[in-house]
This record gives sequence, C-alpha cells and structure tokens, in this order.
Amino acid sequence: RQPIAATKKRAARTPSLPLDGPVDAALFQTLREWRRSEADERGVPPYIIFSDRTLREIARAKPATLSELRDVYGVGDAKLEAFGSAVLAVVTASA
Repeated sequence: RQPIAATKKRAARTPSLPLDGPVDAALFQTLREWRRSEADERGVPPYIIFSDRTLREIARAKPATLSELRDVYGVGDAKLEAFGSAVLAVVTASA
C-alpha cells in the first residue's frame, strides 16, 4: 500500500489591506458592470469571474498593486493572472 501524499499547504500570508471599513458603493457598482461585460465576452455567468463578496472586498480595500489584490478574499493566482490588471484599472479609474 502506498502512503498518502502530503497535501501542499498554502503559505500563510498576512493581508496587507484593511479587512474592515466601508464599501465604496460606486466602485462596487462599477466592478459589477465590468464583471458583467467580462462574463458576457467569455460566455460564462458573472459569478465565475468574481463573486459579489469578492467585488465588495475589492471596493472596500481599493488595492493599488497586484500583490494587494492577491490578498483580497476570492482572488487566487489564476484569477489574479486572468483579471488582475483589468481590476486594478477599474479601481484606479474610480479614484
């Protein structure tokens, strides 16, 4: 019998962005519109791009770098690579 392979654990990260505070409602709405456009273009439901919770967290944290965006709930490496630059452009444009 073969031993069970150890699962690869994700390195612990300390978030560099605030985890509380008010959500920028206008930015949240703009992010939702961007998500709808992106989903339509890819032919997928909007939640596949990002969940509302993730968009709220982005609107709360207003990340300025890919590293800061990576610290947001729901943003993994694949989503960061696929959408990171576009999300940062939306956040920057709303500032």
